[in-house]
Amino acid sequence: MKRLVLCMLFLAAGLFAEEYVTGNKTMDLKVENGVVRVFMKGAETPILTIKPSMEGDVVADTVTHPDSNYKILSLRTATSSVTFKMGWTAPDFTMSLNRGASPVVVDWNAQAVIVPDVYAENFVIEPQEKPFTLPYFVPMYAALTQNGDAMVSCIPVKAGQHAVLSGDLKTLTLNQRNTDDYTFVITVAKQVWHTAKLSEELNKPVPVEGWTAPFIAEWQASLPVDKDFIPAGDGIHTSWYVARLEKNDKGKEKLQTQMPRMSLLDVASRNTWTSGFESTFHYPVEIADGKLLLCSPRFGNRDRFLHSFTKNVYVYAFGGGKDLPEGVILPADYLPKWVSNNQLCLTSNYGRSPATCATTNRVEEIFRKDEAKEKIKEIRNRLAAMQFFVESIRARVENARVSAQEIGAFADRELKAVPALAPDVAALKATLAEVENLYEKALPRIQYPPEVIKMSAELVKLAESDMDDEEKEEKAKALGRAIRTIGGGQDNLAAHMRHVGKCLRFQALTAYGNATTQEARDFWAAVYDKTSWMLQAYYGHEGR
Repeated sequence: MKRLVLCMLFLAAGLFAEEYVTGNKTMDLKVENGVVRVFMKGAETPILTIKPSMEGDVVADTVTHPDSNYKILSLRTATSSVTFKMGWTAPDFTMSLNRGASPVVVDWNAQAVIVPDVYAENFVIEPQEKPFTLPYFVPMYAALTQNGDAMVSCIPVKAGQHAVLSGDLKTLTLNQRNTDDYTFVITVAKQVWHTAKLSEELNKPVPVEGWTAPFIAEWQASLPVDKDFIPAGDGIHTSWYVARLEKNDKGKEKLQTQMPRMSLLDVASRNTWTSGFESTFHYPVEIADGKLLLCSPRFGNRDRFLHSFTKNVYVYAFGGGKDLPEGVILPADYLPKWVSNNQLCLTSNYGRSPATCATTNRVEEIFRKDEAKEKIKEIRNRLAAMQFFVESIRARVENARVSAQEIGAFADRELKAVPALAPDVAALKATLAEVENLYEKALPRIQYPPEVIKMSAELVKLAESDMDDEEKEEKAKALGRAIRTIGGGQDNLAAHMRHVGKCLRFQALTAYGNATTQEARDFWAAVYDKTSWMLQAYYGHEGR
């Protein structure tokens, strides 16, 4: 009897080239000779091939959970096991690696891998010569695969060890420390992502041939950068929400997607402005009538920040889909609430306070209309609210400085304990130095917030005076310009420091991925975590 049971189990394992199938409405897992292949229903080519490293005879069996919501497929030997938990309706499954089951190799044939980062820009990994180590502490990473028709998101739900991505991005090796869980989310839809090149046309979007958005969603685009004004940022991608243009009942075009961290100046031309670069440019990526349009976002100081015309732009559906094809789920929509609560960037409430430019423009208008005396209360209230803006921006500037100093002090302590980290610490310090460099250059222009209080008091005093109206107006203009100089300087400095924080985050992920020692990986993992101190709050128009 025992022999008969063992024989049946071996047959189930596919040891004689038979297939064992367990699945749901959208996806099948097929097991053959201890190898698991993941197919979408009706497909002939697997999206994933999972090869557990298991010595000895592999037994495959399944258990249907009593509530019938999911099945459990188990591959096991006498000493180890790999378990797959798969539901009946959602296109996802969780793989648990138990002690002794490492490593597991996942063939997914990626063309690029996206590491979403809501604090900074999404991190894009492209093919390179050496393997790249993916950290276990990021909320997810998503492979763009199947030539534009699939994305595979991996969420290291409970992982104590990093994963290694091959240099050509085609395989992912999952290492195991104790019992590690990885959830895979399969997104399959025609043209769910696309690659293209930027157009060299300035302020003129150019249609991308051969691709049409298959459904309405929150699309994102990663635009490659050739040169950044901070060396640690060279070679990165900038992430943009794709603006969606639709026509209303009267045939007028309207932007349906709000672009976060950017200030839209004109809906008709889609011109935008951002702090830190002091320039207006065309929003670079949009979808109109389902067609993708791209152009290069050229900033004012073009010799310091250049996007690439030769590297790939990646456009992909990431979340926000309401009317999706059956069985399709997008990566950002899947992430559990606890990840969102802990990882999402916190937008500062201070952003609703009036800025120096809008406030002083209104005050100058009051003086120009000779209404200063009767509107003295409005002037006082507006200037008081503006001061809150000035103080909060400066607090964030000082927070960035303190954060950089604390990261530098951490690096010094680590170097003392592990002298072999000298090259890593030197590279980090070079980027951190940019924070104080920016501050010292800006200080003569931005002065200090109490200077704005003095100027505001002079404006109130001027409004109350019996001075000639024309003289009042000229003095009000001069004070307004001085206040805007301080406010605008602080605003730009805060944006630049935020940019340094992003570059630090990119630098940490890049260094972690290419590190060859655990000490270096631990060091850069800590730096990555600490950069969030510099990036947690921002105003609506920052981000580049």
